[in-house]
Amino acid sequence: MGRLYVALLLFAAQAMAIPHLLNYQGELTGTAGAPLDTTVAMTFSIYDSPNSGTLLWSETQPAVTAADGLFHVLLGSVTPVPESVLAAAAAWLGVRVGTDSEMAPREQIVSVGYAYRVGTVDGASGGTIGGNVNIQGKVNAGIGNFNSGAYSNVFGQNNSANEDFVFVGGGTDNMGGGNWGVVGGGQNNGVAVEYGTIGGGRNNETNEISATVSGGDNNNASGANSAIGGGIANQAAGSGSAIGGGSGNTCQAPFAAIGGGWSNQASGEATTVSGGSLNFALDGFSTISGGRYHVADSAYSTIGGGYNHEARGYASTISGGYNNDALMTYSSVGGGIGHQSNGYASTVAGGSGNSALSGYATVSGGQSNIATSSNTTVGGGGGNNAYGIGSTVGGGTNNTAYNQYSTVSGGSGSYADSVYSTIGGGYSHEALGYSSTISGGFDNRASRSHATVGGGYSQDASGYAATIAGGFDNTASDQYATVGGGYSQDASGYAATIAGGFNNTASTLYATVGGGNDNVATGGQATVGGGYNNVASDCCAVVAGGRHNTAQGRLSVVAGGGGFEATWGNQALTDWATICGGRSNVVDGGQSFIGSGERNYISGGWGVIGGGKDNTIEGSFTRTCAIAGGDSNSIAGGIEASSIGGGKYNSITGEYSVIGGGGGYWPQDSNYVSGNYSVVPGGTRNHVEGDYSFAAGRRAHIAYDGCFLWADATDADLEPWRNNQFLVRSAGGAMFFSTDEMTTGVELLPGGGFWVNGSDSTLKTNIRMADTRTILEKLTALPIKEWRFKKEDPASNHIGPMAQDFYAAFGYGIDDKKIASIDPSGVALAAIQELAKRNAELEAKVAELMMRLK
Repeated sequence: MGRLYVALLLFAAQAMAIPHLLNYQGELTGTAGAPLDTTVAMTFSIYDSPNSGTLLWSETQPAVTAADGLFHVLLGSVTPVPESVLAAAAAWLGVRVGTDSEMAPREQIVSVGYAYRVGTVDGASGGTIGGNVNIQGKVNAGIGNFNSGAYSNVFGQNNSANEDFVFVGGGTDNMGGGNWGVVGGGQNNGVAVEYGTIGGGRNNETNEISATVSGGDNNNASGANSAIGGGIANQAAGSGSAIGGGSGNTCQAPFAAIGGGWSNQASGEATTVSGGSLNFALDGFSTISGGRYHVADSAYSTIGGGYNHEARGYASTISGGYNNDALMTYSSVGGGIGHQSNGYASTVAGGSGNSALSGYATVSGGQSNIATSSNTTVGGGGGNNAYGIGSTVGGGTNNTAYNQYSTVSGGSGSYADSVYSTIGGGYSHEALGYSSTISGGFDNRASRSHATVGGGYSQDASGYAATIAGGFDNTASDQYATVGGGYSQDASGYAATIAGGFNNTASTLYATVGGGNDNVATGGQATVGGGYNNVASDCCAVVAGGRHNTAQGRLSVVAGGGGFEATWGNQALTDWATICGGRSNVVDGGQSFIGSGERNYISGGWGVIGGGKDNTIEGSFTRTCAIAGGDSNSIAGGIEASSIGGGKYNSITGEYSVIGGGGGYWPQDSNYVSGNYSVVPGGTRNHVEGDYSFAAGRRAHIAYDGCFLWADATDADLEPWRNNQFLVRSAGGAMFFSTDEMTTGVELLPGGGFWVNGSDSTLKTNIRMADTRTILEKLTALPIKEWRFKKEDPASNHIGPMAQDFYAAFGYGIDDKKIASIDPSGVALAAIQELAKRNAELEAKVAELMMRLK
């Protein structure tokens, strides 16, 4: 490809805007010189040298159209051409078509291109100057101006510069009368003293050194280094004073400042009025930020805004609101309406009609609240009064913290009348005792020192350190008395406690009712755990629960039970008496116990009835007797240590006797023991009248001492006929086993009169034939004697060997003190066999002799 010619033009700027584009035209031809019709990518680059050099700029235009060889592009339309590129002394343009090499030679960009940037203007007589202008000497531009000062400049009309280094920027009828004075423009403004400045406006004056009026109308900066930003008829008369704007504002003291507004006055040193109207900052460093009709009348006093405030105390503060007063040193009002902060360092944060009347008093908000004494606090609400020193009302309505360090946190109509008394909230409370506390609720009263009501309704904690946690209509009237909750409770004993429930009474020292209703703990340290209509009436008596139960003896206990009818209640009437449960049980004997059941009764000491019903242990001298359970069993008669395990209609009138159970459906079926140390383990209709006797089964009757009767089910009496008898009626026979497999033993067969010994060969071992001759010989030598046992009836007589002789002769049995009945029988049988054998031999010899004799 070839390039026939190029044209490079810089478009002229219109006004101040210069398009950063270079117009470039050219012709593309083929290698033979024929013009081309095509669209190609072209890359344009600017260098600081015709050959090689530094690349200053480059862009690629991807689709350049050539028609009949001619093309036209705007350089910089893809990548802008920086102004610095054409600031060089010379520049050359290189062109590359597609991926071809850059065409040669490069084209130098000449003067038309350099119109892209204007460097300086020298000797211009008119037109527009876009760069810096350096004028040596003073300037007087305009009509009717007067410039008599050295190095002064005056612009505008009828303006004058009467001193050196004065500048009047424009306007009309302005006067720069002090050295280094400046009037920016406006009309009829005058700088009378050196370094004064008036930015513009009209009828403004600076009458002291370095005073400034930025603009406005009829403003006067008459204090050294004073300043007025604008507005109308403002006066900055104090040294270093400043008025930002507004109308009719006056700064009369050094460093006073008014930001704006109208008719404001800053007359104390370094006072500030930021804005608003008719505000007066009258003492040193006082501040009014805005609003209207304010007076900051003491040093460092501050008013933030609002309407009609008075900050008259040293360093007092009113942040805003309406008609508020901060009248004492460090007093503060945050905002709101009609507040008075009249105490040293007192504070009213907001609300309406609040008063902080003494040192460090605080009202945070609300309406018509009063913090009367020093260090008092009202957090908010309405109609509250913190009257005592250090007292606090957190909020609510019509609450009063009347005494020192008393507190009402909130609620309505509450009264904390004693030192350190506290009311948390709720309605119509009275905390009248020293350090008394009411946490909340309605119509509660804590009237003694350290008394506490946690909440609820109509409570009265009138005892020293008494406590009512909650509920309704409860009373804790003695020292340390406590009611946990519930309704209509009366804890009137010293350190008495009612945990909850309804209509309970704990009326003596340390008495306790855990809950339930209509329970009464009237004994010292007595306890009713809960339930209904229970009474613990003696020292340390306890009723754990249930209904209609009574613990009347010292340390007596009823664990529970009872019932809906009053007669169903359990009664522990004597000292250390205990009833675990059931109903209609009565313990009238000391240290006695009923576990449960119904209508059980004990009047003897240390007695026990485990359960059942209608069981009785009676007699004032009956001791340590027990009935485990059953029905209608009884122990009576002033006896000791007898027991009935259970059953029905059983009775004992003897001491240390036992009936295990049994009896029957009818009273006549009962077991009965009147003897001492006697036992009926069970059965029916067994009677023991003798001592140390034992009767079991059916209709075993003992009238003698020391007897043992085992009667079977036969419906007939079995009776001994003398003392110390052992009788067994066993119509089905009897069997005694001597092994745990029940294979070896002796048996009395039904209807039999003898023992049957077990002798099965399968039960035996070490079986061998006996030596009958030796046995016969030993037997003939064995002493056989007559005798009786020493304790036996003298009329008795027996025959047989002594065990020592028998064991020495034969060695059968276990030892030489006893003879087993089976062994003499065996010895006898062996001897008989031996005699029979000898007899047979003799008979044979006799027969032989007889034959010989014949």
